[in-house]
Amino acid sequence: MVATKKLVMQYPPGTGLVLALFPQGFQVIPLYVLATVIVFGFALLAVFYARSRSSILLTGPLACLAIYLMINPAKASYSIAPTMVVCVLAAISPPGCSLPSGGSTVCSWRGSSVS
Repeated sequence: MVATKKLVMQYPPGTGLVLALFPQGFQVIPLYVLATVIVFGFALLAVFYARSRSSILLTGPLACLAIYLMINPAKASYSIAPTMVVCVLAAISPPGCSLPSGGSTVCSWRGSSVS
């Protein structure tokens, strides 16, 4: 800041919003716990939805890798943990889903309609 001649660390908008959910002085630990729990939940969901033995054997190590990345390298920055959660949400969202005027979601990747 030019007026005070001090350097100020500014987080990206999403990280600042998530950090604002927690009380001041106790923000970093709950941020990482929440992000890790969300990624762990989606990892369990991926293993649950695996249909064959080979997909379970592939999904399990990938889920463990995601949790490992949340525990070790993600602590390097405050913004990596929320970004990893957004990446998981983007990875599981179907690519061809849209909401037509009828009110039901149509997913082209399954060819089905969900009300």
